[in-house]
This record gives sequence, C-alpha cells and structure tokens, in this order.
Amino acid sequence: MITQANKGKTTVIIYKQDYHDKIHTFLSENNFQPLLKNPTSKEQTRITNTLQQRGLIIHKKKNKLNT
Repeated sequence: MITQANKGKTTVIIYKQDYHDKIHTFLSENNFQPLLKNPTSKEQTRITNTLQQRGLIIHKKKNKLNT
C-alpha cells in the first residue's frame, strides 16, 4: 500500500496488513467506540435550525447545509 505519511510530505510504502494492524491498535489504545447510529442528519438539522433562528445575522439563502 502506498500512502502519504501523517507528518511531513513523505510517501510511505507499507504492507496492507501492517496498516490495518496499526489502525486497530490506535483505535483500541485510544478507547474509540463505534456509534450505534450515524449522528450526521440529526446534527445537520440542529445546525440548520440554529442558522434559521439567526436569520438577522446570516442571509436566509446561505443558511442551508449542502447535503
């Protein structure tokens, strides 16, 4: 697998299995947990409603999120 390093402008060549192992280790060591439900649409609705309430500050045509 060829990918860009996370620091600097370096290209890295790594075996796919090693890459997957590193991801798994990172996620497990940092206590990441899967979400039961995708929160994206709920948050988009909340943000859109907030923007609509602030109609005097933000022009109404510019308060919709790109979906």
